[in-house]
Amino acid sequence: MKLEFLKQEELELINNRFAEEESNEYDDWDLMTDEEILITDAAMFVDEAYCDNEFNSLEEFAKNASKEEGDTVENTIKRLNEMLNKGILKLK
Repeated sequence: MKLEFLKQEELELINNRFAEEESNEYDDWDLMTDEEILITDAAMFVDEAYCDNEFNSLEEFAKNASKEEGDTVENTIKRLNEMLNKGILKLK
């Protein structure tokens, strides 16, 4: 299994807003909405920031990612399910 990221356009808007020095909100990550946080976290999962994006189960991925991310497995599974339910990620 793999995770596929579905919100590239939204991620670009977030990055333009918070990562571009010309932006009034540059580097002010505390202004991100919960949805924006889910989108950026999902992109990092897919880009293998924490672990490999090939796995046998969502629980296996959550266990590996949470270890590197510094979060609990349970919370990582909860966030992954939210990302899947909101159409930010899909399993393939």
